[in-house]
Amino acid sequence: MFKIIRVNMSDLSVKKEDVPEAYQGLGGRGLTSAILLGEVEPTCSPIGPNNKLIFAPGLLGGTKCANSGRISVVDMLNAKYMVFH
Repeated sequence: MFKIIRVNMSDLSVKKEDVPEAYQGLGGRGLTSAILLGEVEPTCSPIGPNNKLIFAPGLLGGTKCANSGRISVVDMLNAKYMVFH
């Protein structure tokens, strides 16, 4: 039901895939942190080609709950300085 959309800016390709079991039940900061920790090397350059820019809605996104329209955005540069939006 839920999908992850991956955009590769090197070759401008887009692919949709099902959310892996490891990421089920996560949203917002939890999801962005899990993807960053699981898929990006800790020594990755913040401005290098192996870095990822991750956008994730919260678990209640798309519902009528107050403040459910927020998203979390993180990348290696922000993670190194512990800045989460």
